[in-house]
Amino acid sequence: MTVGFFYLFALLLTIHCYFEAPKHEILQGSPIFLQTSKETELRLALNELEQLQVSRVERLITEEEKHVETRALEILFAAMEGTSWKSSISWLNGQHPCASGSSWFGVHCSGSGHVVGISLSKQNLIGELPHGIFSSLQELKFVDISNNNISGELPSDIGSCSKIIFFDASHNSITGYVQDFFGTMDSLRFLFLHHNQFTGKSGSNICHNFLFRTTGSLPSSLVETQTLSVIAIHGNRVEGRPAYGRMQAHPPCTKVGQNYTIPSEKDVLLDVYESLNGWSWPRNRGWEEGQAGDPCLQCWYGVTCTLDGYVTELRLPKNALYGTIPSSLSSFRHLRVIDFSSNPIFGSLPQAALYLPSLRELDMSGTFMDPFSLALPSFGEELGSLGRWRWNGDLFHWRVHESVTL
Repeated sequence: MTVGFFYLFALLLTIHCYFEAPKHEILQGSPIFLQTSKETELRLALNELEQLQVSRVERLITEEEKHVETRALEILFAAMEGTSWKSSISWLNGQHPCASGSSWFGVHCSGSGHVVGISLSKQNLIGELPHGIFSSLQELKFVDISNNNISGELPSDIGSCSKIIFFDASHNSITGYVQDFFGTMDSLRFLFLHHNQFTGKSGSNICHNFLFRTTGSLPSSLVETQTLSVIAIHGNRVEGRPAYGRMQAHPPCTKVGQNYTIPSEKDVLLDVYESLNGWSWPRNRGWEEGQAGDPCLQCWYGVTCTLDGYVTELRLPKNALYGTIPSSLSSFRHLRVIDFSSNPIFGSLPQAALYLPSLRELDMSGTFMDPFSLALPSFGEELGSLGRWRWNGDLFHWRVHESVTL
């Protein structure tokens, strides 16, 4: 009994000492300074917290749900002439798309085994989207069916997918009106319906945070929604002309010299344009001219140059950049600012971009990039001529501070 009591006392004392030990105090909204040795611990803790949150929200898929999801995709395949698609690897293989070793082309899965994404852009989908398939895919977060030959109206059961964040049906032949259910989808942040055959009369009541190329009498739910960050409907059969009266002001064009852009840097900009689907950007002044244009002389949207033709700033927030960032971005030797915030960008940041010799600000907040795929530089680490970095509380927004005491 005495020995058992002693061990119990020792255990309680250990717990007490642990909770009484001084801890790092983290104040909301304040800069966070961490010793380099704590960086790995922080990242592991954040990763564990994320996994815990996911496990609380998601549940493993049931056999019935597997059947429902599989059947919905089989119907989509049949209705969209799947045998004519450019790629349909593993489709109709008799397994659920998320089953081990299944991997249907263009179908993305969650860790719990649900279908969460459909990515079938430029795959030669032909015909009308069948009704009922979206209501059978309730875990969908991402849908990209752009650049196909889809006709008819959008099925109304899209509105039942309350978890969709990104929906792109641009560059098709879809008809009818822009449906009001898009404005009631609580998770929807990015909506691209441009270059179709939607019809309707024009109006002038457009929220400042929507990136329209046309005026239009849109459903009130779309105009009043607080969740959508980007919506593009230009290139449709909608009466009216461009009007930006209440839209968010565009960043000014900064032109500090008259020299031609350095050829290698122009090539990198064109690579960014191609990799991030520049043809669909609502604001792409100058970019669309490609090799025929010059970023510095013609003041491409969001590009700032030096007097001798080097690119120093690349600011394209809320501009429908979609895709993955090319590794060539790391080639800019004079770039001071990269702002790609609030865009549906996926994947990870090229690691070398963190070590650009002139970089002072990097903003990737509000994207779909995976923070845990990014190997952060050690806090306080010297990065070329940058001075030291500190974390301002947002994992994807850094500013460089020339003198930081850790």
